[in-house]
Amino acid sequence: MDLPKPLAAAAALQPYLAGLTPSQRAVVDHRGGPLLVNAGPGSGKTTVVTHRIASLIAEGVAPWRILGLTFTNKAAQEMRGRVEALLEHAGLTADGVLLCTFHSFGARLMRTLPDDFGVPARFVILDAADQKSAIKQAIRAANLDPKSFTPASISSAISAAKNQLKNAEAYESEAVDFLTRAVAKTYHEYEARLKMQEALDFDDLLMRPAVALRDHPELRARLTQRWTHLLIDEYQDTNFAQFLVADLLVSEARNVTVVGDPDQSIYGWRGANIGNILEFETRYPDAKVIPLGENFRSTKTIVAAADALIRHNEQRKPKNLEAANDAGDRVRIRRSEDERGEAQDVVDHLKEVERSGTPWSEMAVLYRMNALSRVFEEVLRREGVPYIVAKGTSFFERKEVRDAVGYLRLLANPRDEVALERVVNMPPRGIGATSWSRVIGEARASNQSVWEAMQSPSRIEGVSARAAKAIENFVEMVQGWRTALAQKGTLEALSRDLSDVVQRVIDESGLAAHYARGGTEEDHDRIENLDELVSAAADFPGVVSELPGLASDAEQTFQAEVQTLEAHLFGWLESISLVADSDQVDPTRGVLTLMSLHASKGLEFEEVVVAGCEESLLPHQRSIGDSDAIEEERRLLFVGMTRAKKNLTLTSAKSRPVRGFRERTIESQFLSEIPDELVERWEANESAMNDSFLQGSSSLSLGGRRGPSGRRLANLFPVGCLVEHEQFGVGRVEAIMPRPTGTTARIDFRYDGVKTIILEYAKLERLE
Repeated sequence: MDLPKPLAAAAALQPYLAGLTPSQRAVVDHRGGPLLVNAGPGSGKTTVVTHRIASLIAEGVAPWRILGLTFTNKAAQEMRGRVEALLEHAGLTADGVLLCTFHSFGARLMRTLPDDFGVPARFVILDAADQKSAIKQAIRAANLDPKSFTPASISSAISAAKNQLKNAEAYESEAVDFLTRAVAKTYHEYEARLKMQEALDFDDLLMRPAVALRDHPELRARLTQRWTHLLIDEYQDTNFAQFLVADLLVSEARNVTVVGDPDQSIYGWRGANIGNILEFETRYPDAKVIPLGENFRSTKTIVAAADALIRHNEQRKPKNLEAANDAGDRVRIRRSEDERGEAQDVVDHLKEVERSGTPWSEMAVLYRMNALSRVFEEVLRREGVPYIVAKGTSFFERKEVRDAVGYLRLLANPRDEVALERVVNMPPRGIGATSWSRVIGEARASNQSVWEAMQSPSRIEGVSARAAKAIENFVEMVQGWRTALAQKGTLEALSRDLSDVVQRVIDESGLAAHYARGGTEEDHDRIENLDELVSAAADFPGVVSELPGLASDAEQTFQAEVQTLEAHLFGWLESISLVADSDQVDPTRGVLTLMSLHASKGLEFEEVVVAGCEESLLPHQRSIGDSDAIEEERRLLFVGMTRAKKNLTLTSAKSRPVRGFRERTIESQFLSEIPDELVERWEANESAMNDSFLQGSSSLSLGGRRGPSGRRLANLFPVGCLVEHEQFGVGRVEAIMPRPTGTTARIDFRYDGVKTIILEYAKLERLE
């Protein structure tokens, strides 16, 4: 349909601007020239920024001419949602508007124009842990004592230099003492490693665009013509590189709106320069300034609920539990459709609690399995909720997850030496430290990447025959994985393919078998976390990492329906790397705590959520059928419930993915042990028509369920067992392969040979 003309669109938007204060309206209506919005806490800065963007578009500014830069992904997503909602009233869309973080903007610029920025087209982004590993390598290469020069101190110095746009040569030219000269030497070695690995660090995502814009007039002219309106949120937190990028982007049109509050500038320790906002008017003498300044433990109910629960245990000394506090609110029991609905419901509730005056530091989300933190972390990051994973490790920082991601990074870029060194002998495959050092030495001596040196290991002096064979097998394995990356598809299809690749890497690399052999509680957790990583890959919606129109001048194209699996993998790995960019914690509000039920003992919080109250989770699957173990699981929930001082919520999901395959769940038996008069129950509506779990499978019905699925099937038909199939007869299970599309088994039948069948639909009988 035809879009409204500017006058009609602007008129259609006016009713939605009527509720603004005069000062807010002045921000929205400002046209032409620099604008500083001195916005105090709670003054509606997001409202004015989004209304301003919508107003500009309604008046005829092309959406792709508008660039909004923020510090958190949550802020960018919230802004886009608000802009889209406003423009819908005017019959317009926000397609083409770029709202993102500074780091994401830098990454996307360089993905689109790699030659202009002097970076590899498929560069990888080192996260903090990988950067630390690279710094350690550089310190060794610089022949420095690691006890005197720690990775943290060297990294901090290099980061500070990059924030001031000083490369290794510039830093070295200013080095005047032993310390700075040592840093300079390490800086050179560090940069050489990044170049060899085709990698960038977080600071490069800011420094390289700033330097390129400063030093290359043609590139600057191209970008200033593309974006004629720039809006920056939280301007008081910008560093020098961010300031320069912004300043150069508006050097022609000068249509820059910055929103911030110097009273809230709290990130000086990481390079933020309060002078950027304080001296805005000096930099832009014609700027308009608009100020925006308007602005004992558990309750009786919780104790009674916990008491009712624990009375079901026999191994205990009976006692009456009472509370001195008021009755308080009922215990909330909530059952959502799936794990994402559960996490979103919890986070929405906690945000309401925080707005009512309860600080984040008085809230906790507890769980039986550490793997459950992953989805909660994703939602918390998206919603901008400050959090910590207490007495545990953030999902993507856990060793087994980092091992798997290391393989995937190597799959994406074999020159990534940090990833390569992490996984080449993990799990152990016979590549010892001596042989590996010989490989690295050969690479350095021949001025080639380590991956290139690994192509002919038998020719490297000092590499044992056993190690050489192991290296050859390793290279062949990785190259075999890489053949799948050329396939193309829609983002939705690629997410399924990506989860298959992740599962394949986890299985064929030996990680799954390595941790499965352990048998300890920790090993069980590691396997569950690897399963969750497969689910994370399946959940990745995909992102167009390049900026449409910038490389080809075809600005009207803003969607990419088809891309390669390689690009999809890069997008997923980049989203993992840039996680830290959205973790902006305000210490005046504290942080919400994510932690295991075991770790919560001895603590207390005003608001507590216990998530994953489902059979096989709480109580854990390994306790089923063991009465003593069930009682211990009940005690665990009792501990969690009694952490709450004022409010308690117990949640579950009707379905949850296991190794990428979605399984039905049963609400925890423990929840039925709490008297109804003490609880307030809520359950998400469900019908066979809208339940995604039921869609696409006509065999699923009230009388025709497929039976056990996922891991349960793997337990029913373990590798090596003898089975009988109604068509193929007797056979022995060779492999079980859970997949998002169904759990498959490879079975060697006595008369029909090897067959791969879907267990959910196969009528198998186990014979031994």
